[in-house]
Amino acid sequence: CVINCFSFKFFSLQCYDCNSIQTPSCADPINKNSISRSICAPNTKCGKGIVTANIYGTNQTVTLRGCVFNVATCELLEGVVAQIVQANVTVNHCSFCNNDLCNQAPSITGGIFA
Repeated sequence: CVINCFSFKFFSLQCYDCNSIQTPSCADPINKNSISRSICAPNTKCGKGIVTANIYGTNQTVTLRGCVFNVATCELLEGVVAQIVQANVTVNHCSFCNNDLCNQAPSITGGIFA
């Protein structure tokens, strides 16, 4: 376990993990001091999405940050959020990155077609 725990600690990716509905400081500009951080599982990357959806009768823009599987795409994000809120969703921003806490930036590599 010492070797596995050691390698997991030093080679696991860490991402900010929040949504702006539950934690308003998750929205840009992010308040890093009040946002949860997660250690991601293997084969994951950090992601950030900003989506607009009709939630409870009003259009709301929500920022999402967290660990996502390496196979995640922006199209997948749109579909998952639409299923959760049972509404049409517009993806305003979607990006992925592979460095610790890299999903804090207003714009990170990956873009809308990643």
